[in-house]
Amino acid sequence: MVKINDKYQHLFELPKEVRYYIITGGRGSSKSYTATVWANLNILASTSKILFTRYTMTSAHISIIPEFVEKMEVLEIEDKFKVTKSEIVSSAGGEILFRGIKTSSGQQTANLKSLSGVNCWILDEAEELHDEKVFDKINLSIRHTEKQNIVILILNPTLKEHWIYRRFFEDNEVQEGFNGIKGDTCYIHTSYLDNIDNLSDSFLEEVNKIKNNNPIKYQNEILGGWLDSYEGVLFAKETLQLTDSIDLSKVEHYLAYIDVSTSKNGDYHCCIIGGIIDKKLYIVDVVYTDLGLQANTQLTAQILNKYNPEFCRIESNGVGATYSTLLEPYVNSTQLLNVHSSQNKQARIFQLSGWIKDNVIFLNNSPVNSDYHKFFRHFTTYLMDGSSKNDDAPDSVHGISTMSRSFYLESF
Repeated sequence: MVKINDKYQHLFELPKEVRYYIITGGRGSSKSYTATVWANLNILASTSKILFTRYTMTSAHISIIPEFVEKMEVLEIEDKFKVTKSEIVSSAGGEILFRGIKTSSGQQTANLKSLSGVNCWILDEAEELHDEKVFDKINLSIRHTEKQNIVILILNPTLKEHWIYRRFFEDNEVQEGFNGIKGDTCYIHTSYLDNIDNLSDSFLEEVNKIKNNNPIKYQNEILGGWLDSYEGVLFAKETLQLTDSIDLSKVEHYLAYIDVSTSKNGDYHCCIIGGIIDKKLYIVDVVYTDLGLQANTQLTAQILNKYNPEFCRIESNGVGATYSTLLEPYVNSTQLLNVHSSQNKQARIFQLSGWIKDNVIFLNNSPVNSDYHKFFRHFTTYLMDGSSKNDDAPDSVHGISTMSRSFYLESF
């Protein structure tokens, strides 16, 4: 007898309004087990055509298909399926096609897009797919006109920098661990605690060791929580000073700094507003976008006019050299100052890193879809070796270090 956790109820009911199912969880959470059971039952009850993929998949008949056959045997329905090395076909005419996204010769996105009649795509181990464009290409090919189209992502959560977190959690303003439906997306999150009756004593003993010895690993790999930062980052969130709110009536004066986008892919326009309170630099507000230059200019003028800092320093390297001319007609009273940094960016960042941790205070509760949230997330991905897992992090890091240097020189 197979017992399914109640959290999977929506998956088995398939509400009409839901296209996406985001199934997250840690080790022993039964997410893959349940999805396999669902896929078998789905093609047995319908003529659905399911594309089951992993980013890398070799020898599906050895590594994956046996898991499906095992569930058939548990359900006592194995005689209703025909199993080959790359496909499963049910007596009802439903099919599961097993494919890898990455092959020895590269990605086979074009081949996956061309599969006819597919109305369901399951992406297992979805955290391994880092290119959102690949997802989009396959996703947009799931468009059957007569059957319900669904896309299922199964994953162990990884870093919040992953496009899956940004797209399905951050942009939808959904907190991790949420179970339920929002818009066209159903979220299912389980952990070993939801499946504890089916786990061995030795597994539970190992989990308890991890819980006691490595809390971060326990939260991520065992409970299925998303990570805020990489190992080896220069500004890990837990090393920074955070506040839930800033009393603007106590701000003695404002600082402003702009690093203009060069319009390169992944480059962000960064405008930071800092407020000085009791010799501490509070990061009050930001514009942090990859929109076009005109939109960035309007947003930047709005934030400068809102806080009216006396001066705003603009990085004059590259595009910044002429940006003040573009921005000036829209600014009420702030004086725009072009500044050129001759010092190596990395050297400045490392020199001021300790001071930033001691004297710069960030907002802790910005909305997940805000510029501030994205800015802070990028700030906390800059690695100690001077590189970044996220190409956008240097824009935020450089902005904070430059503003901190200005405040430091003015104050001391």
